[in-house]
Amino acid sequence: MELNLLDLTKEFSDIKAVDHISINLRPGIIGLLGENGAGKTTLIRMMTSLMKPSTGKILFNDQDIYKLNEEYRNVLGYLPQDFGYYPDLNPLDYLGYIASIKAIQPSVAKRRIKDLLQAVSLWEVRKKKIKKFSGGMIQRLGIAQALLNDPKILILDEPTSGLDPEERYRFRQLLSSLASDKIILLSTHIVSDVEHIADQIILMHKGKILDSGSVDELIQNIPVRAWKIKTDLTKASSFKLNGLITSSNKTGDNEVIRILCKDAPDSEAVPDECTLEDVFLFYNRKKSEPYVIL
Repeated sequence: MELNLLDLTKEFSDIKAVDHISINLRPGIIGLLGENGAGKTTLIRMMTSLMKPSTGKILFNDQDIYKLNEEYRNVLGYLPQDFGYYPDLNPLDYLGYIASIKAIQPSVAKRRIKDLLQAVSLWEVRKKKIKKFSGGMIQRLGIAQALLNDPKILILDEPTSGLDPEERYRFRQLLSSLASDKIILLSTHIVSDVEHIADQIILMHKGKILDSGSVDELIQNIPVRAWKIKTDLTKASSFKLNGLITSSNKTGDNEVIRILCKDAPDSEAVPDECTLEDVFLFYNRKKSEPYVIL
């Protein structure tokens, strides 16, 4: 099973929201990582067949998704950033309604709804009206509806919005348990959402894919390393010319700086472990930010 994006472009007037993207997706968790405005939602809307590309193709098992039409939607689960729900319904009625739209047999739907509400910790409030739910509870209900038809392709756009740290952890565990036989695309601007669970990370910036691969591969591909330096406060600002400072902590008359650059910026600098967040910061640094690869 595979989903292929072939030279995909989407233009709005003179803006290329998605700019000649080609990538192959196979079962596992794929993190689509990029800052807000990178083009992630536009790309997702094309992958869910809600929007047609200006140029390029999307193939599911070598067949055009727009020609597959309903056959493709039957294997697709989708959670948009803002999903529609009926506030006066309870989770049982809401998911039952969604199941009927997706033509899921009632006996299958009943069992599936119970399993999913338990998985997202909403079973105890299954008869409570949705309008009384917190933002995190509504988001968990959205995750349940996306999984209702047991999709082969699961696409989630900023799915952890509104979730507290414990809910985020449970959500990541749920995705990990589903990843062996599904293509799961998780779009986010939050590094921790994908750092420890994604088999593949796609870095997107201004409509383009800058890099893709495992976390280790992405770290190896950036032309900088991380360093820590303890210096006095009067010298601390001078290191901004050497690289990208990711953190600084004052301790008395000294400051401990963490910086990204190619070589040690100072004789007392010690190497530090690079992370996916470093990769994200490196690619998304502002053009105005002073930065030199030594």
